[in-house]
Amino acid sequence: MVDITEEIKINHIPEIADCLIIPPFVESRAAACYVKSDRRTDFEKAYHNYLSNDFLLFSKNDVFAKGILGKGKSHPKTIDFIGDYMLCAIGSKSIHYQTLNEKPKTPHKANHGGLTDEEMIIPLIVVPTKRTKEYKQKRLI
Repeated sequence: MVDITEEIKINHIPEIADCLIIPPFVESRAAACYVKSDRRTDFEKAYHNYLSNDFLLFSKNDVFAKGILGKGKSHPKTIDFIGDYMLCAIGSKSIHYQTLNEKPKTPHKANHGGLTDEEMIIPLIVVPTKRTKEYKQKRLI
C-alpha cells in the first residue's frame, strides 16, 4: 500500500474521456483502458499531456512482452480484461472515473496496484514454529 496524494478524475479530462469506449477498470493504480480505434493517437497524446508524470502507459502487447502481470503462461481470460492500454502508477496518484449518478465519496487514503518499489517489493519473513516443524516431519514420513 502507498499513500494516495491525489485522485485524478479521468472523466474531468475530456481529451482522455472522449477517447474511451468504457471507463477504465481493474485498479485505480493499474487501470485497463479500452480506446476507440480511431482515437488511439489522441489518447496517447492526452496521456503525455496529463498523466505521464504519474503513470506509465503500456499497450496490450507491451503488458505481455514486459511481463507486467508476471511471468509464465497467462490465464486464457487475461486477454479479455487488459484492454488496449494499461495505465500503471509510478507516483502517489490514483485514477477514478466518476459516473453521473455517483454520490461524492472520500477517496482512498492508500491503495496498491502500481509499479512503485513499495508496491512491488514485498518483504518475507519466515520463522519456524512448533507447527511448521511438525508439518515438515509428517511430510517427510
